[in-house]
Amino acid sequence: MKLLTQPKNSGWCGLYSLAMLLDVKPEILIAEIGHDGQKIIFPHKTGDIAKRGFTISELHDCCMLRGYSLSLIVCMPAIALNTGEYYSIWEKEYAITRFHTCIGHHKGLIVGGKLLKKDSVHCVAWDGKKIYDPHGKIYGLGEGDFAIKDAWLLSKLI
Repeated sequence: MKLLTQPKNSGWCGLYSLAMLLDVKPEILIAEIGHDGQKIIFPHKTGDIAKRGFTISELHDCCMLRGYSLSLIVCMPAIALNTGEYYSIWEKEYAITRFHTCIGHHKGLIVGGKLLKKDSVHCVAWDGKKIYDPHGKIYGLGEGDFAIKDAWLLSKLI
């Protein structure tokens, strides 16, 4: 996988991560999706989080055009109520071990955020061994200040 670095303050982490995963130019994906993700939809926020960006559904459509699908693997599965209460179905250590086993040597997208920023959302490419962060870094699973929420594994459709 080749590391691609997204432009600063673009909100394109998902787009660039998928471009790395599929080995295509980001501009091709923008053309397929039909917008550049730059529209401000949360004016009370600043930086990338204020912008529309790209949804996982839009990224999935780009995969489908190429005969691939994205399958969700949740890191910490839970049962939740509309009140905000939730119940983790597994102990943290088991859930993390299970997650690492599930993503194993498969390629995909990993979604999470910065450890100390509550409203942070970030997407990186995963080659089965290393994280390719569109902020311009390559690192191992569990390294850096990236808190994993879930993964979207890339699978060939039959």
